[in-house]
Amino acid sequence: MKKLKKSKKTLSRKVSKVKSKYTDLTELNDPQFITIFGNSGTGKSTFAASLPKPILYLDIKDKGTDSLKSMKLKKGDIIVRSIDTYEDLMDELEYLENNEIKFKSVAVDHFTAFQDITMKHILTKNKKERMTQQYYGDLGTMLKTVIQRFKDLSDKNILPYFVCQARLVQETDQDDEESYTPEIFPDLIPSVARFLTAASRVVGYSFIIDKKDKIDFALRLAPHPVYITKVTKPKEFLVPEFITNPTYKQIDDINKGLYKADSKGKKKKKKKAL
Repeated sequence: MKKLKKSKKTLSRKVSKVKSKYTDLTELNDPQFITIFGNSGTGKSTFAASLPKPILYLDIKDKGTDSLKSMKLKKGDIIVRSIDTYEDLMDELEYLENNEIKFKSVAVDHFTAFQDITMKHILTKNKKERMTQQYYGDLGTMLKTVIQRFKDLSDKNILPYFVCQARLVQETDQDDEESYTPEIFPDLIPSVARFLTAASRVVGYSFIIDKKDKIDFALRLAPHPVYITKVTKPKEFLVPEFITNPTYKQIDDINKGLYKADSKGKKKKKKKAL
């Protein structure tokens, strides 16, 4: 009898423990993670200046800090750290993970350059001159771990923002060598590019629009057969094909369902995109 009562108490504790881990979906606030990829000079670094402040800007051999400056910038809004080696970023990550941090956002600009740095680190460590299949496997594991560690910073209310260069891949149909399906995605090894885009809630492609008298930055967001772009949001929330002179507030409004389509329901005229 005593064993039966003890067994029931143990079962009750286990049930309570399991139930304590349940959370109502309406109470969940999924962490933000933004990735933007594109060619040089299309506004990726400029976008970083619009993130929630203060911002820690990790400059990975990009030297693009001039585009962050503006008349509205106050001292302490953006703190810059140059990343020149693999160890530099590991030290920074460890510091962010284990200390009370004032930063609301961390920009990694750009992660394509960090991939090159990591390759160099692997070759130097193994005293080799060329990458092998095994080394590429190590590279993928190392970069995915870095991405996950940055994503986990959202538990400390820090918004990660990754910048990448763009890469065009043309996949030829095996049955028809003349037909191909092009894809444009972050310039990383394929497994890491897939991991990064899956980890991100927002993936945008940056480009420029030529208006003859001026040039606007633009950010493609809606799903596309060629560009690997997305905004993770409820189905009823509208996502524009692209936004011009993008800022974090625009992205935040889209995530909150505050974006409104054209009041007349007409498609806007397409502008020439470069």
